[in-house]
Amino acid sequence: MISLGDDEEGDEKEILSFVRDMVDHFGGVGDMSRWEGQVFILRDSPSRKERNPFKSLLRLFGKPWFSRTWVIQEFGLASTAIAMFGDQKVQVHYIGKAALILLRFFREHLVPLQVKQMVDMVHHLYTMFSPEVRFRNFTHLIDNARLFQATDPRDKIYAFLEHSLARSNSGKSFIEPDYRKSTLDVYREAAVKLIQKGQSIDILCAVQHDSNAATIDPDFPSWVPRFDKYYGSRVLGRFTSDHSASGNNDFPPEPVPMDSASNSLTVRGIFFDSICSHTLPLHAPEFDLTESDRLDDNPVRLIWSAGKLDTTDASYPSGDPMKKAFIAALTAGASSLGTFDADFASYWFRIFESGFDPDNCTAFDAQYHRALCRSAAGGSWMRFQDLVSDMDDRIVVLFGADVPMVVRPKEDGRYTLVGECYVHGIMAGQVVRTWRGLLPPGVGHPLVLNDVHYSQFLGAEPLKLELVDIELV
Repeated sequence: MISLGDDEEGDEKEILSFVRDMVDHFGGVGDMSRWEGQVFILRDSPSRKERNPFKSLLRLFGKPWFSRTWVIQEFGLASTAIAMFGDQKVQVHYIGKAALILLRFFREHLVPLQVKQMVDMVHHLYTMFSPEVRFRNFTHLIDNARLFQATDPRDKIYAFLEHSLARSNSGKSFIEPDYRKSTLDVYREAAVKLIQKGQSIDILCAVQHDSNAATIDPDFPSWVPRFDKYYGSRVLGRFTSDHSASGNNDFPPEPVPMDSASNSLTVRGIFFDSICSHTLPLHAPEFDLTESDRLDDNPVRLIWSAGKLDTTDASYPSGDPMKKAFIAALTAGASSLGTFDADFASYWFRIFESGFDPDNCTAFDAQYHRALCRSAAGGSWMRFQDLVSDMDDRIVVLFGADVPMVVRPKEDGRYTLVGECYVHGIMAGQVVRTWRGLLPPGVGHPLVLNDVHYSQFLGAEPLKLELVDIELV
């Protein structure tokens, strides 16, 4: 039995009635337009005096129990989880289903209300141990738990060791809890063991740094993800990514780390380009167009105007129109998936044509807290990790990684891992295939590495592609 406490306004019965009505309706009819409760979610007027069960439901979602790391395993391993909310009983299953419905049907309304993160946490709690939800690996699992709170940061690893993804076929955990070890030791050991276990460097996609920090923490290896930190960015590689920047080349066995106590990691990859300019990290409120004065300082409009992209005759190095490349970079390729094309078309029409007022565009959802950058040799548009880039930062395609990475050279020849990025035109293995000579520049179709397309950019030079070992510290 789980105690959620009381509702501060005494609406426990009404809230749970709203939850059950939502779950029963979408579990049966599944038609948003025929559900009477939708009006409470779609309203945007704060002046209505009658009780709003949706706002009351958010108070339930905000209960501390839903934000604790250890309750994920507690709930996931329970055969049945019953919660007491005031004097009302409810299966936690219903609350989790309600969060899933909100994210599926009402996602675009959660962002402006600044409650999406809260709903995400309830959803993750509900799905972490569900056999119906397939996580690619343990890294994927614990990355989803970044939002949750833990008094001891080591528990961001240890609290999930009962999950099947943490265990071998014999049932043994890939790492044993040991609270005598420091947080650094635990996170580094977990990272090394996961690389060994999966022969993969997927875990590097989870590396994030504080965009407000001037430098990367020197006391923590840059390639070890800090799962106790959450900076508001979703992982681009996402562990189930549609991207294949390395051309599906696995992480080679030679550099697989053998020492869990080492602060360095050797990876293998191909340097592609370096960064020449970037914006500051972009945040969700900057994209909001619900207020008319947002149009003039909208970052999409400002970047477009500053780059004179409305008047340029140049095409992108891949041969795509510059507008297409710009949109793809802003949305990290999401504008070509599902409803993103329609979403972005509405958003684009609004900021440049002052058209109708569409629902808030969802195409930016995965890209908040990232910066937009351009590369030096080819003028490539790219979406960048949280930490603001240095001009010497280099873009590299690593074998075994779905997305390109940005690394920062050190004086001793080693590199700091800044994070993952999206570079339009190289997300499907073009760099690796060109290095192998399978798609020579100018043959078959326009490539990012085609010097003909590069020539339109000032100072463009032919790229020399080499496969090298890169030591990350």
